[in-house]
Amino acid sequence: MSEWKEYKLKDVCLKIGSGAIPTGGKNSYKLQGIFHIISQNVLDFQFSRDDLAFIDDEQAYDLRNVTLEKDDIL
Repeated sequence: MSEWKEYKLKDVCLKIGSGAIPTGGKNSYKLQGIFHIISQNVLDFQFSRDDLAFIDDEQAYDLRNVTLEKDDIL
């Protein structure tokens, strides 16, 4: 028997979400700006910096409710 305790995510998380994309999707990404984490960057046990997506200040403001915070789990 495992020594790990099992919990439901809803019992240990303050917020569970699936993220968001800016209006216009991939076509609205910029060449530089604020880094926007997309699902392709999140891999098993690692984070890929390949094909980084960037958004501008206005897009970041619109997505402020899905900002990554310290100790967040992806």
